[in-house]
Amino acid sequence: MDYRKIGTRIKTRRVYLNETQENVAIGAKVTKTFISNIENFKADNIDIGKLHAICVYLSLDFGMFVKEVLKND
Repeated sequence: MDYRKIGTRIKTRRVYLNETQENVAIGAKVTKTFISNIENFKADNIDIGKLHAICVYLSLDFGMFVKEVLKND
């Protein structure tokens, strides 16, 4: 799994929606540090349930998101 793609995609969507890391963290029931680590490519073992919760909060289709980040360049 490409953690850089995950972080980039989540940050891009969050900024597009004009959401703060704190709002996403609260809405997805994760910590702000967790969101920051993902966006700054510091997370190398991301819980799939937490990732799903973030996608739901950001209105990202989880299936499409997973396909996108697993796709080879």
